Amino acid sequence: MQLQLSPEMVPRPLEPCEPVYRVVECACGRSVKKDGCNRLDCPSCQKHLGARRGASVLKKLENRPSGRAVCYTVLTFPESVRERFAVRSDFDLARKNAWRLLKEIGADWAFCAVHPVGEDGRTFHPHLNFLWVPRDGFRPFIDVEWLRVQWSFVLGVDVSVVYHQFSGHFGKVQHWARYVSRTFPGWHWWTGPVRWYGHYPKVQRKPCPCPKCGEYPRYVGTIPVSECRFWEEEGFLLGLPPPWERASFGVRENAGSCQHD
Repeated sequence: MQLQLSPEMVPRPLEPCEPVYRVVECACGRSVKKDGCNRLDCPSCQKHLGARRGASVLKKLENRPSGRAVCYTVLTFPESVRERFAVRSDFDLARKNAWRLLKEIGADWAFCAVHPVGEDGRTFHPHLNFLWVPRDGFRPFIDVEWLRVQWSFVLGVDVSVVYHQFSGHFGKVQHWARYVSRTFPGWHWWTGPVRWYGHYPKVQRKPCPCPKCGEYPRYVGTIPVSECRFWEEEGFLLGLPPPWERASFGVRENAGSCQHD
């Protein structure tokens, strides 16, 4: 008999990328750069967004106190309870309890990302990925069997699977940050945003300065690709000013990188 999956256990249809032109301004004037829509559910933007998120996570982890390792702990949901925890309220409560357990074994602060599927990329197989830093006085060696028993109690099952590793090597931590930070187009409506727990370091991202004038570019707004295409194909010939020279734009999000590349 084929398993009947609930709406929460299947991805939603994907929409095509809606690219835009981002406009920035500095002493050199205004400039534009074509960019993707940057939606977490966009299959075209997923690699870029995952890499950007991974770089941000890595930067915070690099600001951990000297001498402390980074722990990578994965808590899974057995197949017998996946349908029950497909309900967001139950899943969110389980995630809070997971952080409570990590605090009991010495976690100071942590990053948590939900992966909704297994390695095949299709089967609903939610698991919690925690990258965390121990508190002062705690070692990264943990009682994995104790954590497995406690996690099984949270889920209401006899047996659960828990993975745990730790490292202070930059390459290993970088790999974990990139892997955990992946996006899953079609599933973002269910996974929701990533979570930070505890008193984690605050790292401010700045755009790159303009290589000509040295100013940091100021974000002005976005222009739909269709408007730029019209100007390139007809407006330019009619003597119309480029659309990025107009006074106002519909602001969608802050520019996160240098637009003069």
